[in-house]
Amino acid sequence: MNQIVFQNKCAENCFRKKKLRAGFTLLELVVVLVIIGVLATAGLFTFNASQSKSNECAYDEEAKAMLSLIHAAQQNHALKGIGFANCPISTDYSKTINCFKENLGIILPSSANRIWNYSTNETESKAKRCDATGRTWEISETNPVSQPCCRNCVSCSSSFKCP
Repeated sequence: MNQIVFQNKCAENCFRKKKLRAGFTLLELVVVLVIIGVLATAGLFTFNASQSKSNECAYDEEAKAMLSLIHAAQQNHALKGIGFANCPISTDYSKTINCFKENLGIILPSSANRIWNYSTNETESKAKRCDATGRTWEISETNPVSQPCCRNCVSCSSSFKCP
């Protein structure tokens, strides 16, 4: 009977040792969490950078589309024998919006968080950024087949840089 009790105690001790070895140590868990945190931070910075660049490219596409629309309206206006419309950027942007609407039939974005200020005259139309980037898109009104070009643009617009 002593032998059976001894065997049961041995089996009980061996079971406890195996049970303690089954999990991870606190140090191992902390190391894994630190590695996951570093990888997540690197991924977040990469995601933010690519999102910012895609926003800039989308803003440029907006300016090119509006300038092409303004250019077509200006050419149509000139073909009617009226000449080119002159809509400068005003400190009161609602005056600029009304000028485009009345003379060219174009409704410009008018929200407070707009990205571009638009202007046009007999020689060119421009889209100038509202922020401090200095980005300006231009299109010549004297050339009926001209395309928008960009001043102070980043890589997504490099093929459209003004001469």
